[in-house]
Amino acid sequence: MSPESRPNIPAGYTVRHPTRDDLPAIAAMTAAADLHDTGAIDFTPATFDLEWASARFDPAQDAWLVETSDGQAAAYMALSRRPNIPPEGAGWIHPDHRGRGIGTLVFDLAEARVHEIIDTSDEHIPRVAVQWSNHAQREFGRFLETRGYAVTRSFWRMSTMLGDEEPAAPEWPAGIEVRTMRPGVDDLAVHTTVTTAFRDHWGSSPLPFEEWRVARMGLRFFDPELWLLAWSGDQIVGAALNTDEDGEAWVSTLGVLREARGKGLGRALLIESFRTFHRRGQRHVMLGVDAENLTGATRLYEGAGMVVDRQYDHWERSL
Repeated sequence: MSPESRPNIPAGYTVRHPTRDDLPAIAAMTAAADLHDTGAIDFTPATFDLEWASARFDPAQDAWLVETSDGQAAAYMALSRRPNIPPEGAGWIHPDHRGRGIGTLVFDLAEARVHEIIDTSDEHIPRVAVQWSNHAQREFGRFLETRGYAVTRSFWRMSTMLGDEEPAAPEWPAGIEVRTMRPGVDDLAVHTTVTTAFRDHWGSSPLPFEEWRVARMGLRFFDPELWLLAWSGDQIVGAALNTDEDGEAWVSTLGVLREARGKGLGRALLIESFRTFHRRGQRHVMLGVDAENLTGATRLYEGAGMVVDRQYDHWERSL
């Protein structure tokens, strides 16, 4: 988009599509916004690595960076994309630059891009615009309401603090053998298992194998020793795909096949994940979960001592 065609750029600011070289400045700006809004840093450089690793994410079309006249990052908006669902937006404005129209600017650019994606896609994408917010971002929530958005779903970040002693070994269901990931050997089987396990989940949008492999195993913090696979014979029936994201311990994916549920396998994988992180010296362990999860995941996590410490809201507006 040429400068002449950009709508209503407030005086003293410029807007452009960012590159990877901009990520440190973007991360610093979003950290300042998070601290102002919620008292804690929400998005880290590792979080942006996850988003930018997606083959479907094109920063030259799907992200916008607003800068001051001296090149300081003032606002950022990005659209993440998955198969057959609407692009999902997330944005930040530095607290020193609010109330000047730059939030409306990037919001309008993102909505125009959503229209373009849906109108030109050969996938069956519902005609809705989607935005995510941290529930504590009340100001952003009020802005979304003025734009006709409403919350359609909420997700929780749950966490636990491990004690000094390593958690006791879990009880594994009969016939289960747990091994860590073997890159180049288990790749396809892991993809099949987690894709199948999550087919019941709200908003499920599985990635094709090669796209998934790059997005998950191509990350700089991918560690196969943190991926715990539960085997029943020659089939993986459950998996905990854990990550150490620059010192943050995450149970990034925890899934059990439908036929293997109700036997304690999910809890065993979760406890073994805690033990794995504990042996690495990490005590604070986190995960994300649908607050209305139908498989009982929230009860499982609460039963293992995890508590809700953040809520994220999924907003939609019909196009």
